[in-house]
Amino acid sequence: MKQSLLATRKNYNIGLIVFFISILLPFESFGQKDQIKEGAYYQKIFQGRYDDALQFLDDNSWISDSLEKNGIDPNFAIAIIFPELIRYSSIKDKMELGGLLTLYVQYGEKYADFSVGRFQMKPTFAELLEKDFNSKHSYIKIKFNNSNTIEARIERIKRLSDIKWQVNYLAMFLNIMDTRYSEIRWESQEEKLRFYATAYNSGYKLSKEKIKQHICYNMFYTGLVKPDSCYNYADIVLDYFYKSKASK
Repeated sequence: MKQSLLATRKNYNIGLIVFFISILLPFESFGQKDQIKEGAYYQKIFQGRYDDALQFLDDNSWISDSLEKNGIDPNFAIAIIFPELIRYSSIKDKMELGGLLTLYVQYGEKYADFSVGRFQMKPTFAELLEKDFNSKHSYIKIKFNNSNTIEARIERIKRLSDIKWQVNYLAMFLNIMDTRYSEIRWESQEEKLRFYATAYNSGYKLSKEKIKQHICYNMFYTGLVKPDSCYNYADIVLDYFYKSKASK
């Protein structure tokens, strides 16, 4: 009798597990692939900010033309920075540039944790790119001043404040990533895009293992204060990527 009760309880517990898995799996699927393939999920969430980002790209078609002319897939490249276009605020940008810019120029990377421009690039990010970049393998021909001086930091801020230079920095980032991970055989373009987008957002200097871990993190938000619920950067990137491919 006791064994019968134990068997019944065991079957009951297994049944509960199967039941909850059957409930959770559809939500997990909808929360990832289905939402992305729907192509309108994040547009509904971010509404005006998302539409403003699309409008900016429509008004600046030269960005795609410039990337494509120099052998870079514009859909892939622009998808990586699209969440930053959503987040961008001209008022916030001016506030940050007005105060933190001066501190960065005077004292360097200790005060460089602020984002500049449409692509929301940090001075430390640009500085790393300049040190890692090999102009011999790109259309961008320039010798960067990598000295730890006020003059070098002023030049860097001027470049970051120019949208054309932000496009150049994006191209440099892709060039460096292609070189650094040339040995990887990606299973799909989407897998590669997720990895590159996460490296852009979390820091491309992280190890390959750390970047892969960060792919699953929900850390993206658009306000000044981090909310309780955030979104996945790579998912937003893929949302735009699928949308842009479908519109071609």
